[in-house]
Amino acid sequence: MSHETDNTEQAGANSEEMRALRRDIGLGLDVKAFTRSALGREFVRRCNDMRLSALEDMADVDAENPKAIRDLQATARCAGLLLNWLGEIETAGEQAEQNFQTAG
Repeated sequence: MSHETDNTEQAGANSEEMRALRRDIGLGLDVKAFTRSALGREFVRRCNDMRLSALEDMADVDAENPKAIRDLQATARCAGLLLNWLGEIETAGEQAEQNFQTAG
C-alpha cells in the first residue's frame, strides 16, 4: 500500500467521522429545540406524569397479580426510557460539537 493510498483512506475516514459528528450535532440540536418547544415540554411532562403514576400505583397493586405489576413496571420503564433517550441524544450532540471544534 502506498503512502498516497494511506492518505486517501485517512481523508475518507476523517470525512466520514466529520459527517457522523455533524449528524450527531444536528440530532442534538433537534432534541434541544424539541424539549424547549411547547410540544416537547408537554411530551416530557406527560412522560414524567406517566412514570410517577405507574410507580405510585405499584404501591397499591395486588401483590398476587403479577400481570398488573409487570404492566405498571413496563409503563414506568417505557416513559423513563423515552426521557433517557432524549437526554442521551442531546448529550451526544454536545459532545460531538466539542469534538468537531477540536478536530476543525
